[in-house]
Amino acid sequence: MKGGRMMDNSTMIANLSEPNLETSGPPSILYYIMGFWALGTGTTGFLANILVILVFCITPKLRTPFNYLLMNLSACELVISVTGNWLLAANSFSRRWLLSARACQVNAFGMTYLGILSIVTLTVLAIQRYMMITQDRQFPLSTNLSTCMTLVLIWVYTLAIALPPFLGFGEFGLNTLKVSCGVVWDFNINADHYKVEYMVYIYLLGFLIPLMIIFYCYTKIMKAVKSSGMNGLLENDAKRRAKRRRDRKITNMVAIMLAAYLITWFPYAIVSISEAAGYKPYSSLTFAIYALPTMLAKVCVCLDPLIYFGFNPQFQDEVRKYWNKQVINLEVSFQGSKETPRAPSTLVSPATEFIEATSVV
Repeated sequence: MKGGRMMDNSTMIANLSEPNLETSGPPSILYYIMGFWALGTGTTGFLANILVILVFCITPKLRTPFNYLLMNLSACELVISVTGNWLLAANSFSRRWLLSARACQVNAFGMTYLGILSIVTLTVLAIQRYMMITQDRQFPLSTNLSTCMTLVLIWVYTLAIALPPFLGFGEFGLNTLKVSCGVVWDFNINADHYKVEYMVYIYLLGFLIPLMIIFYCYTKIMKAVKSSGMNGLLENDAKRRAKRRRDRKITNMVAIMLAAYLITWFPYAIVSISEAAGYKPYSSLTFAIYALPTMLAKVCVCLDPLIYFGFNPQFQDEVRKYWNKQVINLEVSFQGSKETPRAPSTLVSPATEFIEATSVV
């Protein structure tokens, strides 16, 4: 296995140093479209996630266990927008991988780790919503310690899925279009058993199991919401009704985030499976079909921040308060700058009037 790994790495290094663009197939316009798309989505995702994290940091009321999980997701997408989208843009404009073979492997590990980290975090959010709606009790994230332990568990679980290619179980390398790096899905099923095993491993633990947990949680949530609909109409407690409405809004927000993730990443998973099955693009059209899932996956870094502000009542309220406060401060400072300085007083004191009156002849 180690010999095969050394041969694969040397082959990859040769491909990186001397790219054969004439036989690669993809048309130049496809690279430019990918470059501008990755640049635009990366810049939008970077600014949007920076704004989300900034609002979270300056607003103490938002530092809840649930929002810490959202910030974990937002920080993950912030890194992807820089190391994934922007790097893909630079490589696409150059029509080749610009960095070294080792950098390719490190970047592939990073993108794999962050991509799996996103769906694992979404899975934990789905479990949290499930327990809040169906069990009417808080997911064990009531303290900072329990929240940190949950985040560490997410990171360690993700690391166990993404790290094996560095240990000889699976392989990182250039993808089909030669401008980004990830898990190598193209292999000989008779010779590369460790690649087949890793493909099953990563799809099972990093995609299928989280997906099944998410579907189970939201199936139970929809049943609970439907059954409690009539009960909610009979409730006289205004505070309880408001809590139910807030919980439903947050649950809907998580559901939309999950749908956005699946829509943007599921086509990429299908293409990876087809590549593992031995299919290879052979024309401009098939290369474009292969490029579309990659471009679609890059949109994910932009969607979640928009969903936060559109569906999270806490974010909406706190952003509105902060914005109104800044507008009021700006108006006060502007009015203060427009005030003209008062003219010197012309009033004469009584003593001065008496002296002037007695001095008149």
